[in-house]
Amino acid sequence: MGVYAGAPLPPPGPDEQRWRVTPLQPDAWREWFSKQLALTRRATPEGGLYVGLRLDGRVRASGMGAPPWERFVAELAPVEGATCSDDGACALASQR
Repeated sequence: MGVYAGAPLPPPGPDEQRWRVTPLQPDAWREWFSKQLALTRRATPEGGLYVGLRLDGRVRASGMGAPPWERFVAELAPVEGATCSDDGACALASQR
C-alpha cells in the first residue's frame, strides 16, 4: 500500500500543516481504499489512489495514481482575503 503502509507518517512540517490531515477513522479509509481497488482491474495498491477534499471536507475528486495537481489548481475558487508571497505561501487574513 505504498511507502508508509502500516507505519505512521512522520509529523507534518510547517509547509504541510495546511494540507495534510490525520484520518479520524483509519480503518474506514482502509476499507474505502480496498473497495476502490476492487472497482477496476487496472488499480493496484502500488499505483496508489488519491482523494481530493473540498474546504468543507466533502470529496471533490478521487482516482488512481497521483492527484491531477494542475487541474486542481485551475479549478480552485478564489479565497477572499488570501495573500500570497513570492515563494507561493498563501495565508488568509485571519491567519496573519
